[in-house]
Amino acid sequence: FQILVHYGEGPHTAAVMLIPLVIWFIHAAAAERRWQYIPAAMLGVSALALTNWPGTMGFAMVLAAYLLSRLNAEPKLHWPALILIGAAAYLVAAPWMPPSVISAVLRNAQQSDATYVGLWHLVPYSLLALALACLHLAFRRLRINEWLRFFAYATLITGAVSIGREWFGWRLMPQPNRVQVEFEMAAAGLLGFAVAWILGRASMRP
Repeated sequence: FQILVHYGEGPHTAAVMLIPLVIWFIHAAAAERRWQYIPAAMLGVSALALTNWPGTMGFAMVLAAYLLSRLNAEPKLHWPALILIGAAAYLVAAPWMPPSVISAVLRNAQQSDATYVGLWHLVPYSLLALALACLHLAFRRLRINEWLRFFAYATLITGAVSIGREWFGWRLMPQPNRVQVEFEMAAAGLLGFAVAWILGRASMRP
């Protein structure tokens, strides 16, 4: 409601709608190795990228969370299929987003709110990477479900960008407040796991 009414971002809303579907296509193709989903994953990635730039950045964060959640998970990720999906998706989208357009968009995004990505970003990025690594080691030791890992990683990454800006004034990327809806989507999934655990514990009581 906020991004649609306050910002007028119908395309961003559409991109957010596509993110779970595209992740599912990628999982089916590259993890479960159901090769018939490769075209759907490829077209989904290209469609999402062509729909909205902030949505594409949100998808990149969620995809990073998915890839991290698949480390040491079964079935193992088939990296050649994943690379094929990414390369084919860009070839489809390239006529509308060549490298020159991508460069211009990145430059304009930094100028839009005077958030210039530089060496000083290495410190917060390194802290985020360290937090993800510690979380990964804890999840591996506790043998946490990979989908719970996925939602936890996605919540941490998108939260560091969006909530970090709202609460602490961090600017990990240009226009970080626009990632709020991706954070809410990831946090909703994490909340769903928490509710399911609570209900499961309650049902076990005599």
